[in-house]
Amino acid sequence: MRSPSPLRRLLASLTLAAVAVLGLASEAQAQDKRSEISLSGDISSTDNYDRTVIWASYGFYLTPQMVLKLGYTRFYTWQHAPYSEQVTNGFDVGARYYFQVGRTGEFVPFVEAGVGTSETTVWSVGSTTTDSSSTFTLKGGFSYFINESASFDISVYQRSEDPSDTTGILFGTTVRF
Repeated sequence: MRSPSPLRRLLASLTLAAVAVLGLASEAQAQDKRSEISLSGDISSTDNYDRTVIWASYGFYLTPQMVLKLGYTRFYTWQHAPYSEQVTNGFDVGARYYFQVGRTGEFVPFVEAGVGTSETTVWSVGSTTTDSSSTFTLKGGFSYFINESASFDISVYQRSEDPSDTTGILFGTTVRF
């Protein structure tokens, strides 16, 4: 008896993997709104300073009101005089708690906390520096539910990292699936 060719073994393995993925996908579809994707940010400017902030996260619902979140942040700052640019990229893990299950047309308050790490690079005339630090972020805000799958969000945040803290207001959206 001949052993199966490597191509047949690969084909059999891929078929079994596809069947397993389809089984998991149908199981996930049976659970309504178990995940969310959020995107928010702000832009600010003064005579000598411009800043752009982007927050993106993926969340998995542990309960109908509690979401475990994995996030990415990017802060970009440009100072006109003396010239400097600063970029901070960060990753964090945290949780968001909605004070009630959102329904169409409702404002639902939430709180969120996260811990993570960030790397900041500063370019100024004649020098470049890069530093890493740990972060701790607190947010509080409201989600306005357009429908049960999507909301507009507004929140206030306090982000602590060495050497300074950042506070701001974020505007964004969340899609649940």
